[in-house]
Amino acid sequence: GPEKTKERAANCIENLSLDRENRENIRILGGTLHLVRMLFSDKDEWIRAAAGAIKNLSVDEESKVDIDKQEGVRALVDLLKHTDMVIVGKSAECLGNFANEPAYRTKIRDLDGVSRLLGLLEAGTPDEARLASAGAVLNL
Repeated sequence: GPEKTKERAANCIENLSLDRENRENIRILGGTLHLVRMLFSDKDEWIRAAAGAIKNLSVDEESKVDIDKQEGVRALVDLLKHTDMVIVGKSAECLGNFANEPAYRTKIRDLDGVSRLLGLLEAGTPDEARLASAGAVLNL
């Protein structure tokens, strides 16, 4: 049904967004807005798929601006508290891309993202999420 279609579309965008030209087209066509909206969903599959695509899109400055305008950075910091560790890891990877820019570093700190990321470094956090958090912290 339409729910599975949204998840598949986000997964396709994740793959397409590995290419710079595709990332630009996705942004120009408004894809970032829809992906950020999916982060606010109550469906874990949608969040996972959207976070994967946003991770690839957020390597470009223009996409970072678009994502942030839609409260995407706030959503990603909030998702660090999610119970699904795949979502937590993907959110941390996205934040690692944002942390390369001083303005976003401040925003992540202000949203309490640093303490959440540091909390994920503790034993008991699955390796993938812990590594993603460590990478984000190193960029901060």
